[in-house]
Amino acid sequence: SILSYCFTNNCSVTMQDIFFCVLDASEGLLRGIKNMLEKIFIPAILATNNWGVLSQNKQDTKDKQNFVESIRRYLSFLEGKLCI
Repeated sequence: SILSYCFTNNCSVTMQDIFFCVLDASEGLLRGIKNMLEKIFIPAILATNNWGVLSQNKQDTKDKQNFVESIRRYLSFLEGKLCI
């Protein structure tokens, strides 16, 4: 089965800032979420150079690294749940 969903940050600018994704849940929802994070979101986050305000000092760089690491820990958690 395939799950479709849409995210937006601000309803007044829905046409400007929208994310639409199709999640392949044919192997289960958890596996689909893990695959999407691992194959789409992590590479996109790592490839992003313009972090706006979070590009101004060394602490902000550390915050970005912590953000990526928290996603990786979540992926590890999901992997553990998939093995049960």
